[in-house]
Amino acid sequence: MGLGKESGELEYTADCALVLGHEPLQKDEKAAVRKSWLAIAKGRGYGTGWVEMRFDGSRFFEPQTSTVMV
Repeated sequence: MGLGKESGELEYTADCALVLGHEPLQKDEKAAVRKSWLAIAKGRGYGTGWVEMRFDGSRFFEPQTSTVMV
């Protein structure tokens, strides 16, 4: 992360680590709302998992029927 810390120190001391990613668009696809996933990579006290999200170009939101994978 470029913070000048020893390798792994930030991951060790953090209570949680979140990763956000988008699903790739197809060649001809222009999506007004992109499907995204929020990965809970580390959660001290509550575990890990995936949460389905949507991105409309300015904000993230959960779909009406959210998928949570543990």
